[in-house]
Amino acid sequence: DDTVLDEAHWNETPGDPYMQAKTDSERRAWELAGELSVPMIALNPAAIVGRHDYKGTPSNGFVREHVHNPGSYHGGLNYVDVRDVAWVHAQALTHGEPGERYIVASENLSVREMVALVTERTGKWAMRYHQPRWMMKPTASLIEGGSKLLGIEPMTTRAVVDEFYRRWCWYDTAKARTAFDWTPRSPRELMDDTLLWLVHRDRIKPGLAARI
Repeated sequence: DDTVLDEAHWNETPGDPYMQAKTDSERRAWELAGELSVPMIALNPAAIVGRHDYKGTPSNGFVREHVHNPGSYHGGLNYVDVRDVAWVHAQALTHGEPGERYIVASENLSVREMVALVTERTGKWAMRYHQPRWMMKPTASLIEGGSKLLGIEPMTTRAVVDEFYRRWCWYDTAKARTAFDWTPRSPRELMDDTLLWLVHRDRIKPGLAARI
């Protein structure tokens, strides 16, 4: 639901193997830290976006999809700039408290608000109609099948619907802000930088890139 989550929460219902692996690996790390008496801190970032992503990570890929296929759905997102995540990692070496988890995130926005940040830059019309969940899965299945035939990356998948549709990735960052005397970049700043990076890497269609 749209509860704002803090460090006491865990993802108990991951929608795909990647999310499951993230949760399982951190829990195992805490177990090993306890068994071996190793001081441990966990930094839990939201979806990391921004500059110098030469590989093309999934998080920047989501932003790219906001550009090419701007459509909203019921849910909430939280992106965080890669520079903020790197800075908090550095601060945690001397200012983190062993045994603690810290959420590293920016502002909580609805999917519609996040998509609006992109369409303000591109001028592209965004679909506002929200399909009910029972329609989303068959639609995603058709998109997956068609994309496979065409040899292109699907706009959405059934796993994405399971993980994000009617789910809110909203977080309370007060603990990290206080511990590391840190203020994250705003969604507008981090989104603008990410868009410019995607243009720089020729990952945006030329017509849209020119608008950005």
